Amino acid sequence: MDYLLAKPDAYPNVEVAGEAWREREITTAVGRNPRLDEEIEVSVPAVLVPEPDNPHDRNAISVRVGGQVVGYIERADTKKYLKDVQRVTASGHAPATNARIWMVRRDHREDGTRFYSRITITLPWEGGLNLPRNNPPATAYTLLPWGAGLQVTGEEAHFDRIKPYVTGEDVDLILVTLHRTQKLLKSGEARDIVDVRLDGQRIGELTPTTSRHFLATIDHTNGRGADVAAYARIKGSQLSAEVTIQGAKATELADEWLNGALVTLPALIPAAAAYEVPAAYVPQPNALRESQSARPVVASKASSSKSGCLGVVAMLAALGSAGQILINYLA
Repeated sequence: MDYLLAKPDAYPNVEVAGEAWREREITTAVGRNPRLDEEIEVSVPAVLVPEPDNPHDRNAISVRVGGQVVGYIERADTKKYLKDVQRVTASGHAPATNARIWMVRRDHREDGTRFYSRITITLPWEGGLNLPRNNPPATAYTLLPWGAGLQVTGEEAHFDRIKPYVTGEDVDLILVTLHRTQKLLKSGEARDIVDVRLDGQRIGELTPTTSRHFLATIDHTNGRGADVAAYARIKGSQLSAEVTIQGAKATELADEWLNGALVTLPALIPAAAAYEVPAAYVPQPNALRESQSARPVVASKASSSKSGCLGVVAMLAALGSAGQILINYLA
């Protein structure tokens, strides 16, 4: 089962490395080769696969589209994503996101046509993937889209329930459920508010003012036989913590979310210092490697307009031996 790391329509923001050497894999994944000077740009699902058996880097994370290895997460960025990708994989799921593939074939006077490509995927740029530290609710639920933060109050009275999920990192992510309840104000008036629960236990509430943003959603979802779940951020230490709900308000919800299939996440194994994941390295065919060694083909990293890409390619192709090192690393 896919474990979505980003919204399907989120903007791809992370560059993929090594796509310059994977013409066959990319064209196979897309389904065809571009004609001369035809620019093809597609958005497609992608999967991240850790490769503990990769002979060049045991921390490598390959990017795969349609089963084809189209590139790798930059080596400098693998530390940021590796543990979370391994956790999802060790849980039996595929870490999935969306990718944008651009490719073109240009005439090169010296040696015929050349294939150029650029691939970007969607991942959180700072702090890694930040998967929820707890599992989704055991009851039927639907997960709110990510929204602006709203502070939970009264969490200090329930710190013993929150403390196991506080790691000392800058921010930890959890899944909570939101429930309608009543609170008796000092004036004696009863107000409907939102009760916030972690793993079925109360950890705080929203104020009457902020509760208004979720009460209609809770009523609508309860009518469908499900609870409302939301992402929440915990920031704190082993002495105290603050909880912030990151869920879309009722006014921000699309009809597709309100009346479509319930939005759920697969359960993950508990967070750990290390995970066992299966061997997954796929070497490139020797024929392709030899062909690339004879005539390096370097992908453009230009903007979406691709203006000036040939000048950039010519400069990079002149690297010679450095290009061969890259071939050996990615093969």
